[in-house]
Amino acid sequence: AVAVNALLHARDVAETYASCVNYLERLLRNQLIAAIGKEVSSQDFGEYMRFHNRKLFNEAYQPSGFSYAVRRPGHYPEGVLSIEEGRPDGSMADPIATVVRCIPEGEEPRPMRFALSASANVTFTGDVFLHSQI
Repeated sequence: AVAVNALLHARDVAETYASCVNYLERLLRNQLIAAIGKEVSSQDFGEYMRFHNRKLFNEAYQPSGFSYAVRRPGHYPEGVLSIEEGRPDGSMADPIATVVRCIPEGEEPRPMRFALSASANVTFTGDVFLHSQI
């Protein structure tokens, strides 16, 4: 009987705690919406972060769109490699913003490899790019 009462009390305490947390979250959300003047969407937040990043980062380190022409040396581009973020309203997608670090081929020559199968590997050299999305 004592154990049952203790468990029932623990359940009541957990339900009250969950109700309090939900109330506080709802209160903070309503205050934030009142302070901003509208409900912020993910698209609004993304636009704000792009604006903020322009002020935060030095021009040399500004995030740029992940969209690159694919070409052979000395030839015109044969295609485009791009990672794009979709928009909820269905408008045209923009490339994601990434911070890029380029290591030129001559600075630290390291061949890159990947396996095509158990017996075939591809080895290639060139500039190395490291991308980081914020």
